[in-house]
Amino acid sequence: MQVKFHTKHVFLGWEYAWMAVDEVGAVGYFSTAGFGPIPETCTRNENMFDEAFEEIVREEKRCEYEQFSGFDASISTWGDVARRGIFSFDWESQTSRFMLVCKPLNPIRLENMRGRLYQETKEIRLPCRFAERTGMREVINFC
Repeated sequence: MQVKFHTKHVFLGWEYAWMAVDEVGAVGYFSTAGFGPIPETCTRNENMFDEAFEEIVREEKRCEYEQFSGFDASISTWGDVARRGIFSFDWESQTSRFMLVCKPLNPIRLENMRGRLYQETKEIRLPCRFAERTGMREVINFC
């Protein structure tokens, strides 16, 4: 089933992040910068990822990452997430797409996650491979 995304949502103007799994089971973290689209699932459950993100930072660091943007990812959420094996994307308003910020060198697979992280992330599947992408405009269909 194809995931629907909304550009007009309750989080417009506020930083919001959500997670998804790709077609090979890799996990991605998507930060909206206040204006990026969110999956329809998140509009039905506004707190969907709140506890899941707290679980991420409690996880042990598993790897280093490759940085793909001008951000100083070493002191950011994107770097922290990537160190846990999760691909990190940020919304770029100029190009209207999520851009890869950090690529983990040892990606975690969804089946290796537990708790809320697993439960919430498995609901949002994207038809791509995060390891092969630097941007996500073509994969996400906006409503």
